[in-house]
Amino acid sequence: LPYPTVPEPTPQARSFLSTLPPPLRVVLKPRRGHAGLRVGLASSEPQARHMVETLLAERVSLDTEAEGGALCQEVLEGEEWVVDTVSRAGEHKCVALWRYGKGEANGAPFVNFYDELRPCAGEGEERLVRYALAASSRDRERAGI
Repeated sequence: LPYPTVPEPTPQARSFLSTLPPPLRVVLKPRRGHAGLRVGLASSEPQARHMVETLLAERVSLDTEAEGGALCQEVLEGEEWVVDTVSRAGEHKCVALWRYGKGEANGAPFVNFYDELRPCAGEGEERLVRYALAASSRDRERAGI
């Protein structure tokens, strides 16, 4: 079933947009998406509203149990890192560390140029892994897992 559309951004989304510095650059994506599909960049509130309506109009997640929804995020400049983890019995382990090279190309705002598997050695990498593992623990506690 299609999700209902929303004619106006929620007060929470409108409040968030008002905190961003001009010029507006906001990432909109499915709440439970995959592989970067349907991730977009809006530069105005009307454009953001249209993108949210499009995201809510049809299911984009393979997870049939997932609620629909759209995420609105500030654009952060800089390198993107991903920490792959596994958890068992409350213990979290880093299994891989990736650095992504992304940028604008051919009119698309987020093009993946490379995914680079990185060693977990080095002061910056170790800090990043510690942060991700601590965040994973906090998220699991909040969820009651």
